[in-house]
Amino acid sequence: MAELKVACIGEVLVDMIPRETGPYREGVCFEAHFGGAPANVAVGVARLGVESAFIGAVGDDPFGEMLLAFLRREGVYDGWVARKSARTSLAFIIAEPGGERSFFFYRPPWASTADA
Repeated sequence: MAELKVACIGEVLVDMIPRETGPYREGVCFEAHFGGAPANVAVGVARLGVESAFIGAVGDDPFGEMLLAFLRREGVYDGWVARKSARTSLAFIIAEPGGERSFFFYRPPWASTADA
């Protein structure tokens, strides 16, 4: 890793975004996307060509692996991301037709807000 310029500390999680807008209903399909404001900043900085790192935690599960793989692909140093024996946090997002969004978190026990 070259000289580190920016380190972002905080939450990384999976945003579960529905394929269509409207209220939640049985059978709705969700797509998994990289999420968490501090982690998104680390990725944005890396895309601008600045050396960045993320400090936080993911669960020891396939979602945690997905998040780590995304950080690596984007060139974000992930050596300070802790792997916890817990589930990775998921945020289910319901998009209403008028543009409003509701968030429902699936996390206890959560890895991203545990001590890293």
